[in-house]
Amino acid sequence: MKHHPTLICVTGLKNSGKTTVCTALIAELDARGFRVAALKSSHVAVLDLDHRGGDSYALAESGACFVLVQGARQSLIFERVTRSFAQMLDRVPEGTDFIVSEGCDAEAGAAADAAVIICLADAGAWEETLRVRRIPRDSILAVAGSFAAAYLHEAEGTAPAAGFGGFPLLDITRERDRKALVERILRMAG
Repeated sequence: MKHHPTLICVTGLKNSGKTTVCTALIAELDARGFRVAALKSSHVAVLDLDHRGGDSYALAESGACFVLVQGARQSLIFERVTRSFAQMLDRVPEGTDFIVSEGCDAEAGAAADAAVIICLADAGAWEETLRVRRIPRDSILAVAGSFAAAYLHEAEGTAPAAGFGGFPLLDITRERDRKALVERILRMAG
């Protein structure tokens, strides 16, 4: 029976701090000994494998439908295909404990019992983010991102458990908030 990793969807509008939240979560989970995979959904139609003039770029540009670049300690796969979110999840290696997905389809994530973390650039982006990203409220675990960091920095010294929209507001760049978010994720994961 295949082990099913816990899916963490980090979603929000452009420049809302998604990558910062993802990298902090990955680092914290990895430091605790968990095996973490990352998925990235991008609005860019054509992604570059490496810089122009590089070997892997030349292989892909030559028309190869599949390029695997193997290094001393890592490999990179390029495929000339479009994948659904579910198909991307199927590519995650066995033995993975957590999948941190940046920009994932929150509806698909909710169907997979994912923890959804909303990133906001500012407080006014709340309703638009929920609407555009089609985020079911019952799947939201916390609010983070650029807005949380700025707001909580300004509110330093006030109540430490600040919330937004009824959800915890956490500044992932602060150790205590990062640890608190990972603890919430671990409780959700069982």
